[in-house]
Amino acid sequence: PEHWSMARARAELAAQGGSQGVKWKISGRADADAVFAIDSGFYPDAVRRDQQYQFDLRETYLDFSAGDVDIRLGRQHIVWGEMVGLFFADVVSAKDQREFVLQEFDILRIPQWAARAEYFKDDLHAELVWIPYMTYNDVGKPGAEFFEVVLPESFPENGLRYVQDQPQGLDDGAYGARLTYLVNGWDLAAFYYNSRDALPAFARAISFDPQPLLTLTEVHERIDQTGATLAKDFGGFVLKAETIYTSGR
Repeated sequence: PEHWSMARARAELAAQGGSQGVKWKISGRADADAVFAIDSGFYPDAVRRDQQYQFDLRETYLDFSAGDVDIRLGRQHIVWGEMVGLFFADVVSAKDQREFVLQEFDILRIPQWAARAEYFKDDLHAELVWIPYMTYNDVGKPGAEFFEVVLPESFPENGLRYVQDQPQGLDDGAYGARLTYLVNGWDLAAFYYNSRDALPAFARAISFDPQPLLTLTEVHERIDQTGATLAKDFGGFVLKAETIYTSGR
C-alpha cells in the first residue's frame, strides 16, 4: 500500500584535536524521523521505537605512536575492502541494513570498538585488530521496510516474536590481521579475521499453545574469514578484485 517511508532529519557533530604525541576525535549523530507521526498506524510499535529517534556515537578514538607502530583506540571504521559499493572483503565493518544498501557508505557503516596497531615499512603495511566488544549489523525489527518475514496464513498478525540475542562477553570479541604490499604498482593484500558473524542468521521455532507463534532468534555463529584483495592503476582505469573464504557460517 502507498505510505510515507521516511521524513528524517539528521544532525552530526564532530571535533578533533590533540598535541604532537596524541590526537583525538569525537563524533556523534542524532536522527529523528517524522514518518511515524505522519503515518502512525502503518508500522508496528517495535519499529517505531527502533527508528523514530536514534542517538549514535560515531568515530571516537585516540591516536598515538609507539616507535614505528601507530595505535588507534576507540570506536572506529576499519575498512579492508577495495571495491566501491561492494562489501565482500569489508569483513570488519558492521552495517546499518534497515534501508538495505540504499544509504551513503559513511552512514551505512557502523564503527567498531577496537584497538588497532599499524606498522609501515617501505612498501609494507601490517595491521592488527582486536575488538573486545562487537557491534553487529542493525537489521531492524519485524514490520520495518526491509525486514520481510512472511507468516503462514493460519497465523494471527501478532503471531511473530523476535529475540535479539547479541553475544557481548570478552569471549565473543574479534581479532584479525592484514598485510599489504606494493609490488611494481600492484597493491596486494591478504587478511585473516575471526569473529562472531556480524550478520545474524535466524533460528526459527513454532509453537501452537495457546495460539500459533513463530519465534525468530538471532544467531551469531563464530566464523573464520580469509581473503585477499588487489588494486592496480592502468592510467585510464583501475583494476580491483577481492576474494574471500568464510568457514563456520
